[in-house]
Amino acid sequence: LWVDRRYKFTKYDTTDVKNFIKAVESWKKDYGVNNVVFPERMTDETLQLTGEPDLIWVDAETLVDFKTSSQVTVGHFLQVGGYSFLCKVKPLKLAILRLDKSIGLHEYITNEDLGLSVKQCEDAFMATLMHYRAYQMVQSTLKRGRVDDGDDTEPTDDGLGEAENIGVQPSP
Repeated sequence: LWVDRRYKFTKYDTTDVKNFIKAVESWKKDYGVNNVVFPERMTDETLQLTGEPDLIWVDAETLVDFKTSSQVTVGHFLQVGGYSFLCKVKPLKLAILRLDKSIGLHEYITNEDLGLSVKQCEDAFMATLMHYRAYQMVQSTLKRGRVDDGDDTEPTDDGLGEAENIGVQPSP
């Protein structure tokens, strides 16, 4: 959704919609945002990865993703790091535009505001992706039962209990 200043609210627009549009307009005015493009979905078949950022602010060479959550999180910067990884033309900056639907304000945070490079955001995303996939593989193996390691001897009790009783859970 790109907000056009000429948009006229209708009786069907909720307060959330009106405040969202107000927040986008405020961001555009505060930062002088004019020239934007809306990228198509990007895919890396080798990594089986796909994603679509909300927009590229062309003049600032910044990939921007909208959020309506109550705060900007580490996960948001991991996500834009993933989008950047998928981009053929690398952005100079990554940004989260948090839009408050309750009161119509915006919060705009870039990777540079956090002291991070685009490469660091991409690397953090890739490390998280690899960790997640390794976790899923181990969890799947544990659910199937013990792994056949080729050793015909009976396992000894090492005091750790059986693998399926360890109780590994995903981190929050």
